[in-house]
Amino acid sequence: MNKLNPYRKLLSTILIAALVSLLLVLIADLDQFIAAWKLYAGRAGDFDLIDTGLTASDLYSAPISNIFILYLSRYLLTVLCVFFPLSAALYFRDDQAYLKDKKAFKDNPHLSAIILFARWALGITLAFFILTFDYNYIHEIFHICLLGMSPAFYRVLIAFCALAFCVINFKRLFLSIKNLRQNHPHIFTLIYLFVVSYISCFLLEIQLGSKMDFVSYMLFYNILYPLLLQLFFFMIFRRLKPGAVITLTLFFVIGLANDIVYQFRGNYIMLGDLTVIRTAVEVVGNYTYNPTIWLAIAILVLIVSLIVIFIAKEPVLFKEKRKPLKTLISVVVFTVLVAVSFNTGLLYYGIKGVFWDYNQSVAYFGYLPYFLSNMNASKKITVEGYSADKVDAIFKDELKDYSTENYVNLNGKDPNIILIQNEAFSDLSVLSDIATNVDYMPFIHSLKENTQKGYLNMSVTGGPTANTEFEVLTGSSLQYFPPGSIVFTQYLKQSVPSLAEILKAQSTPYSTAAYHCYYSTGYNRVSAYSYLGFDEKYFEDDYLNTFSQEELIRNLPSDEADYTRVIKMYEAHKDSPFFCFNVTMQNHGGYKGITQDFKDKVYVTNFDATDSINSYLSLIKISDSAFEELIRYFEKEEEPTLIVMYGDHQPAFDEESAVLLNAHPAFNDSTDQSLANYYVPYIIWANYDIPEYDELNKDSLNRISTNYLALNILKNAGLELPDYYLLLDKYSKETPAITAQGVWDKDNAYYSTYEASPNASDLKNLEMVQYNLLFDKHNKKTERFLP
Repeated sequence: MNKLNPYRKLLSTILIAALVSLLLVLIADLDQFIAAWKLYAGRAGDFDLIDTGLTASDLYSAPISNIFILYLSRYLLTVLCVFFPLSAALYFRDDQAYLKDKKAFKDNPHLSAIILFARWALGITLAFFILTFDYNYIHEIFHICLLGMSPAFYRVLIAFCALAFCVINFKRLFLSIKNLRQNHPHIFTLIYLFVVSYISCFLLEIQLGSKMDFVSYMLFYNILYPLLLQLFFFMIFRRLKPGAVITLTLFFVIGLANDIVYQFRGNYIMLGDLTVIRTAVEVVGNYTYNPTIWLAIAILVLIVSLIVIFIAKEPVLFKEKRKPLKTLISVVVFTVLVAVSFNTGLLYYGIKGVFWDYNQSVAYFGYLPYFLSNMNASKKITVEGYSADKVDAIFKDELKDYSTENYVNLNGKDPNIILIQNEAFSDLSVLSDIATNVDYMPFIHSLKENTQKGYLNMSVTGGPTANTEFEVLTGSSLQYFPPGSIVFTQYLKQSVPSLAEILKAQSTPYSTAAYHCYYSTGYNRVSAYSYLGFDEKYFEDDYLNTFSQEELIRNLPSDEADYTRVIKMYEAHKDSPFFCFNVTMQNHGGYKGITQDFKDKVYVTNFDATDSINSYLSLIKISDSAFEELIRYFEKEEEPTLIVMYGDHQPAFDEESAVLLNAHPAFNDSTDQSLANYYVPYIIWANYDIPEYDELNKDSLNRISTNYLALNILKNAGLELPDYYLLLDKYSKETPAITAQGVWDKDNAYYSTYEASPNASDLKNLEMVQYNLLFDKHNKKTERFLP
């Protein structure tokens, strides 16, 4: 027998399977293919994928050059899910020659042909039933598969596996598998790498929100990363096992780490989070991790996979000795190709995430593709068309005929300013339709005289705290940063004119202090506060020895104890106007399993809330009482003092509590309800006359975002505004709120990006000015940012 015959048979089988698969795909999506071709022939530039009907989601848009990559990946995945089982069915089928060797059929070739036909008929019927269950035609399920729906992808795969099961000669299949390592070592290696890659992807994604249910055409990319990692180690060790063990273990650990972080903070790990690992370790003791069934499944799969790897024998692929130079060249070339693919976006299809919830993108695309896209976007921030001269021109043109008045005039006596960022301080009524046994913010609600109250539009929810600090202190917006950025640790690498610097540059210079009643290592605050110009920095690295046990709540410094130290700082700085920026810790996340005995316990009355929700509300009431004591102290002080308090973000609840709150939404519209996660109260109070308003109600949202808060502070303090804050004042009239989640115009219309806003030209100017403020080392217009 010709030795090439088995390979000819394999090639013919592959060709038949590929043609059948492609035919099915084309029939299912021929109209879309024609539409795409017309689009390619008649249109250039960028387009929204939704306009072409190519995807069921509006999570991203792509350049037209990616249209064929998209189709190729979709068709390839669909073809593969048909190809593997169909190829196995054709190659290992019971042909007549095999049946004639059996005694029962030796003298009756017609019977063997009938049985073979019956098995194919049964397989095709079963596949047809699976494909058309709940559908009228086969092509419908293929069309849904091409739209990126993973359930459809797996249904097609199961259907053709059922066909293969009916017609395969299992004896021949098992013998082929048994001898595959010796007879076809290279094919065995490819299958080995693919299987380990799929299991690695499974170990990661099964622990995350996607549960392997990301869009089907992204399966190729999600399997690609463990495959590349295995190939890297294969080139080094020239063996399969080391790379397989490392890859499986690493992907399991990544999945576990994300599961833990998601339970604690409500978000998955992005590049910026890797720069604050130390902070996470310091506060992890305040949380309780609850393993899920998915972790148990992942552990079981990992253990079984490792056992099989250690038991299984590897094929002998290399008989010659290793050549170190050849290995080095291979590794270098491989690394360069991966780096180029990463930088160009080919390694993750150039995807982009949504701006207000990158957890959705993780679930939609898979964790690693989105992580890599976020990592690439976070490397360097650039602004198209930027120049320092343009920034100068913006200030001159925009402020040529613009002036503003401060809210007050203290006849040259500058007030002390105490700015409090209260950890996780929030009003859950903007998130959920909630009623309680008692008011959880009675004092704040009662404040009227010389008080301004409302809701801040935030860029973050559940964390990170430092991003809110950044926006407030610099007057900058995270709208112009990649999603998932943590500015203090990623981008703040030089001195930046901040609120502290503005106050120090007043006619009567302020003394400035930043105080955080927790570890100094958190979010690189020591360096960050220095870059922001604070004279003094206070932390409580050994806070358990500094605070008495009575001053702690859940082993964290209470707001009352924190404010006591703020008052002591004020008393030590009476020789000049004093600015204190204070970050509290009392309400930090980890509300499940609280054993604290609350004297005035708050609980929800209109639905059966979890202990976490009730405990959180009780903590907010304690914060309200502590704030009252602080106000009462300064009511008696003769020195004019302005006190501002706001929450840094809404709390990160455990999954049960989050689901319960979402089941009682404060808004009917889904977009409004999603954005409701990004509102926190703010209170501005003075012991002197300032304008008064109370907007702590859901009808007055989107009036101010965190980047404008310092502007209001300066105006209420009667201080000199630098040009930058005059520009913010002007733009705030048309765009009162701008955050990482989007922008709102004066008519309360919402736009997910500033480019979509009718005030896009103004906001583009603001982007250029902000870039100069934060990143231009050589041509910073410092005189525009300080009075």
